[in-house]
Amino acid sequence: MSKQKAVTRVLRVFAALPRPISRTAGRILGWLAWHFAKKARHFTETNITHCFPKMPADQRKVLARRAFLQTGELISDLAVTWLWPKEKLRSLITQVDGLDALRSAFEQNRGVLVLTPHLGNWEILFPAIAGQFPLAAMYRPPRQSALEPIIVSARQRNGGEVFPATASGVRYTIRALKSGKVTFVLPDQEPEDSAGIFVPFFGQPALTMTLPARLCQKTQCAVLFAAAYRRHGRFYVEFCHGAFPCDHTMPTDVFCRNMNRSLEALILKSPEQYQWSYKRFYTQPNGRPQIYI
Repeated sequence: MSKQKAVTRVLRVFAALPRPISRTAGRILGWLAWHFAKKARHFTETNITHCFPKMPADQRKVLARRAFLQTGELISDLAVTWLWPKEKLRSLITQVDGLDALRSAFEQNRGVLVLTPHLGNWEILFPAIAGQFPLAAMYRPPRQSALEPIIVSARQRNGGEVFPATASGVRYTIRALKSGKVTFVLPDQEPEDSAGIFVPFFGQPALTMTLPARLCQKTQCAVLFAAAYRRHGRFYVEFCHGAFPCDHTMPTDVFCRNMNRSLEALILKSPEQYQWSYKRFYTQPNGRPQIYI
């Protein structure tokens, strides 16, 4: 059996289970990972300590453990998001706030760049508004290559164009924005050194991608932020202008600072649902050693 078929089969099992059972199974996987996935636990605890140095140690440990349980539950979420039909999937979305802001930005006919962190179930954002707006998304190919065709197929099925994070993908993304599409980018991953600058993220220097700023400057698109929060097996979706403004008139460093502060505001609404296991601060400024040693 190929790796892709094996991954698809596991996802199909989760998608076929009743939601309470699949969510419980996911949380059990998260609990097992908390006890046995030592590297992921180290990265998670290091990130949380780095970002919340004033939080009492026992509270940081509780947050880290809850993040593992939520990551386990994300497996159940992604199975249904990628494999359920749109109509059935939409039954899990209890509320979508900020549609008026999104529609107002879209009606300006200059494209809408939607920035969302790896928080909750970000994959539900496409189906939450599919059919209401022309959609596009840039994605970074996953490390588990067997997942890539599943992700691409799901996003296309939910009504959007999908572009890899390559030079040609950037060109297609610019074209999508200039044609007025609502275009999603997840900007909270480390870029190549040449494609990022250091600005604060939770008060710590983080190599931050400049791509969103360049897309906005190039296309003069509107900028919104979004998140899809997990709520008892269902999802609450929010679109907003962010805690701080981002527009095409801003210098790149100001845009990136405001972007990170807006992402922080979304994450702080439900910090246990953020993907703290990612080595967000791996690259340090001025040649400092990385923090995950």
